[in-house]
Amino acid sequence: MTEKETIPGAFKALITGYGIVGFDYAYIPATSVPEFSLKGDKSFTIFTTVCFKNTQNGSILEQQDMFQMGIMDGLLYVAAIDWCAIKFSEYKVAGFVTDHWYSIAIVYDGKILSAWLEGEKKDSFKCKAPYKGKAEKELCIGKRLDAYFKNFLIFDRALSGNDINSLTSGEETLQQESLVWFDFSKYGRKSQSPNGIKITTKYLGRIVIVYPSRQFRFTIDRRYQNIEQMLNELFETSKTVNFTGRIGYKSEAGTHHLAGLVSLGTSKPIMCEVEGEIVTIWEKIDIAQTNIQTITFTRLSSKYKN
Repeated sequence: MTEKETIPGAFKALITGYGIVGFDYAYIPATSVPEFSLKGDKSFTIFTTVCFKNTQNGSILEQQDMFQMGIMDGLLYVAAIDWCAIKFSEYKVAGFVTDHWYSIAIVYDGKILSAWLEGEKKDSFKCKAPYKGKAEKELCIGKRLDAYFKNFLIFDRALSGNDINSLTSGEETLQQESLVWFDFSKYGRKSQSPNGIKITTKYLGRIVIVYPSRQFRFTIDRRYQNIEQMLNELFETSKTVNFTGRIGYKSEAGTHHLAGLVSLGTSKPIMCEVEGEIVTIWEKIDIAQTNIQTITFTRLSSKYKN
């Protein structure tokens, strides 16, 4: 498929993670955004909508030897040379899990760094004096992080609560004020920022199409002793079905229903969303890639001269 082809209900996403050589990610040259600084000497806002496939470790945004915003052991963290280092508690921000979309923002006003989740301010941290060295290396998105990104935005100011809520709800009113604006879900790798910044995907980092492959409704039949037995029979498959979540009970209907995540053993599952009794399975399709950096492997000869 190409980025211009569409499937009903589908959207595009940037996929990052571990590949053959360890890093599938995207990057922006720091020279493309000279107004932006991660040294702690200027205000900024970083906003993204991301679905983690692994929450053990990885960076959402990284500038080598300077700054990291990422996930570690299910917790959001920011680590910047000299001026800021914090791992946000799950009790104040969140304990992040896989297969779920999150809208995350980090806002820095020159002194205080704040973490936002789903448009709500969760925690703040007072930072130290800015770093006085140089910060010239590329801005990397999704380095060492197994994830899907719907968007990625950078501003050279501390956005207000109303601004963050606007971004969380999907509004594009702040587009002209951004330094970096990539809405992968709508436009793929095409930049929507005023200065037309280009993004490059490295190795197997790429744009994919995420689409609803199946949608169905069902309730829990009490005659089955376990969920796996019921689902295997329901879908007429011998594949193991894993259930994560809980079973709820609708007193008004007298039926049980799923309220959690289900993995049905599909070949390319992204996630399975459950809302009431409606289940939607999401999968991905690779599309033709452009502006991608690849690595060439050289075969070493087995013949050596004495």
